[in-house]
Amino acid sequence: MMKRFVRCLLVALCFSATSGDAIARDFVVGYSVLSASAAQLWVAQDAGIFDKHGLKVKPIFVQGGTRTTQALLAGDLDVAYVAPPGIISAVAGGAQLVFVTGIYRTLPYMIYGAKGISTPAQLRGKRVGITTFGDLSDFGTRFGLRQLGLDPDKDVSLVQMGGQPIRMAALQSGAVGATILNPPYTFQARNLGLPLLIDLIGKVEFASTSHAIRKVDLDRRREEMQRFVDAVVEGNRYFITHKRESVKSMASYLRTSDIPSLEESYDLYAKRIMSDTPIPSQSAFRAAIEYVARDVPAAAKLRPEDVYDLSLVQSAVARLGGS
Repeated sequence: MMKRFVRCLLVALCFSATSGDAIARDFVVGYSVLSASAAQLWVAQDAGIFDKHGLKVKPIFVQGGTRTTQALLAGDLDVAYVAPPGIISAVAGGAQLVFVTGIYRTLPYMIYGAKGISTPAQLRGKRVGITTFGDLSDFGTRFGLRQLGLDPDKDVSLVQMGGQPIRMAALQSGAVGATILNPPYTFQARNLGLPLLIDLIGKVEFASTSHAIRKVDLDRRREEMQRFVDAVVEGNRYFITHKRESVKSMASYLRTSDIPSLEESYDLYAKRIMSDTPIPSQSAFRAAIEYVARDVPAAAKLRPEDVYDLSLVQSAVARLGGS
């Protein structure tokens, strides 16, 4: 009787272990902005590319770069798909985080004004909406305002407002004099007849949204992280070569039926914003470090190599090819 019980117990334990291994653990990827900047993640997910590489990816939206960085530090995310300023600030403070890709090397922004704001001078004394202080929208706004001949600290009031849907509504109502937008919101603003004050795309080399992980996972979970970066490289290539499918994914995640704006957004990202290969650019990350160092002096000691690791993406590109 006892022998039969032991045999049954061993069978049950083996079945349990096999079942547990068969059920893949969620691989959580947090993205910090609801715009076409996150499209490659959505498209790769919908196309089954992460599944192909043995990953059960769960994309989740986390509002803003600061919160996304905090979620990565807390272990709530496996990967943060986020702009560099928050990660760089954390690294300057001793956090063990590192970028493993470099998806964008230019700002994906345009600054639009409210109705009645047709010249930069009319922005003086007005409120300008950003996501949050210290993130990429903050940098882009400050850079753009200086290009327009305005001092962002004296001539306007920068206001933290959250994501683009909120800022877009504030722009339409006149609650702000201007705000910074990514596609497809840039095209919505244009179609509403709102004035474009400056197009920042290609105006400055600056590391933008890319994938960051905890350094400990670079060693402890290297094979898994390599598969993730392999999927990113393959997903980028799929994005560039599959416009219809990409636009469909964007429409789903952004919950819009404005297909013409999404198609324009796709063309803009595929042709003007995306890097040829997702390898971090030393000069683009140096620019991001220099920006962060203005408010976080400890960041001035960082080198680009301190905030990114090339090994996974170089391996992926060598084996799979770039975009």
